[in-house]
Amino acid sequence: MENKVFTYLEFALPIHNCVIIPELGGFIVNQEEPLHHIDANVCVPGYMITFNPDLKHDDGVIVSYYIRDGKMTYNAALQKIKDFVKGLKQELSTQKPVSCGRLGSLYMNKEGKLLFEANPSFVFPSLYGLTAVGLSNLSDINRRESASRKSFPIKYTLGSVAAALVAMFLFTVPSANVSNNTGLQGAIPQQSGFIYSLAEQVKPLLEADSVKVLETKVENKEPEAQSQSLRTYYIIVGGEDTQSRAERLLDKIKKGGLQSVNILEAGGRFRIYVASFSDKPEAEGFLDTFRKENPKYETAWLYSKRN
Repeated sequence: MENKVFTYLEFALPIHNCVIIPELGGFIVNQEEPLHHIDANVCVPGYMITFNPDLKHDDGVIVSYYIRDGKMTYNAALQKIKDFVKGLKQELSTQKPVSCGRLGSLYMNKEGKLLFEANPSFVFPSLYGLTAVGLSNLSDINRRESASRKSFPIKYTLGSVAAALVAMFLFTVPSANVSNNTGLQGAIPQQSGFIYSLAEQVKPLLEADSVKVLETKVENKEPEAQSQSLRTYYIIVGGEDTQSRAERLLDKIKKGGLQSVNILEAGGRFRIYVASFSDKPEAEGFLDTFRKENPKYETAWLYSKRN
């Protein structure tokens, strides 16, 4: 049984949040706001994929993918979907679950009602790589910042006091009488010896402080080396499950006019991307412009990958 419908559904659901398969039902994404409490974690935004069998009117999403991919008319695309749904219902009537790709599985209960069981391991592209973030009280943050600030070194204080004592001694010791050779010869050696003794005590203190200041400067430069982006953002225009199919899609896109396209392999999927960025706002701006300038790629989306 052809499974292109579920392939298109997996691609379109994160974009439209509600996609209807004609004559079968609608798949809906219910997003949940992240929890954020003081002294707790800010959790990743949650979501739940549900199925409503009463939504059977064609919304044109799946049909549009058939038209673009198969280059067929609307009626031909709609007929393909109807044939797929007819075969799917026959398979479901045996009460065996049918896989919906990575989204989950459909099954029919004993009352003949269609039910959907979501795949808990499926992650929406916009939430890929997100993790919970811890919160702290403002008082705790201020306390940590105060502790991290450079404290005034005690050795520097002692060194300053010693230097001040030397200066005070120079200005307070009585000058020797120049005309008295004996006094001059006795005063100079005593003063020089005392000053030299103080200078030797001050020198290691000042040197130790200089080393500490130098270490502080080096430590302050370390975060700058860690400021590089940890993620890369790709502009995705298509994807396949295998390398060979992705290469065929790549050739098809190049023949359609886009030359600077490449294949990105991640999570068992082979995605076709037209550009990559290390800055998310820059990638989002490029995506908006790209969609406007290339209407046939209006479903292009942003994929984030950890470096």
